[in-house]
Amino acid sequence: SVLQVLTQAQQDISHIPQLLARAIPSASTFFINFTIMRICLTQTMELINLGAVCFYIMGKFQTQSPREVDESKNPGRLMYGDILSRTLLVFLIGATYAVLAPLILPFITLFFAASLFVWKYQLSYVYISEMDTGGLFCFAQVTAFGLFSLKGSLLSIVMVPLPFITMWVTGSLTSKYERKATYLSLDEAIRADIIVRANEISPQEESPPALEEFAPMYLQPLLMIPPLFPRLTEQFRTDNKKSPEDETRREAEVLSDLADNEGTIDEAVDENSPLLRAGEA
Repeated sequence: SVLQVLTQAQQDISHIPQLLARAIPSASTFFINFTIMRICLTQTMELINLGAVCFYIMGKFQTQSPREVDESKNPGRLMYGDILSRTLLVFLIGATYAVLAPLILPFITLFFAASLFVWKYQLSYVYISEMDTGGLFCFAQVTAFGLFSLKGSLLSIVMVPLPFITMWVTGSLTSKYERKATYLSLDEAIRADIIVRANEISPQEESPPALEEFAPMYLQPLLMIPPLFPRLTEQFRTDNKKSPEDETRREAEVLSDLADNEGTIDEAVDENSPLLRAGEA
């Protein structure tokens, strides 16, 4: 133990290296058990997420508003500092005992393999990222510029325009997409979907002119599937006296009028004789 080493070191200081050489390898058993405990207990408890589960169960009986219901389902913030410190501790143990006690290496490898599986799943499906970079690109570039300048490297010249380019790109993307993504009304979104639907039924051009005003609007990849209408479905009420071609042509005319703002959705969905069948969103 440490106390035994210190007691023996007080008797003869010159024997400290020999004492440490005998004591450090003998402590590898403790760190092997410590690593196994990290694998079996820490990673398992992270997958169970017992605190969030208990909070959700209690919230089902105490919540009274939709906001409180959403808050009870929130898994909480991911504490990167805590995770990084624990991971670096295991890495340091493995780097220290890799030569002195190689038996610890399989357990260190198993720990990082389990960590890769657990945190890949947690970050992909459980935790919600509250920030991406948070503007840290500029700080990183300024820091790199200072480091290269102190070293006298020519790379410092290359780093000079990077903060300005980053700020310009950030401002450009914010002005083009942030306002439209934040304040896009439901009516405008429905009208854009109707225009796309009308062009699919009766294609006239590759890019309808009516969609040009929506060009700066950011479209998430998941939203690039066929649109789902909040008040309309793709099922149409057909008449036995009319052929499917006539119904499709009439449908294209109605959607074209809606796209040109010549008709309203309420006119298309008439309660007495609706052309389009109203459905649930």
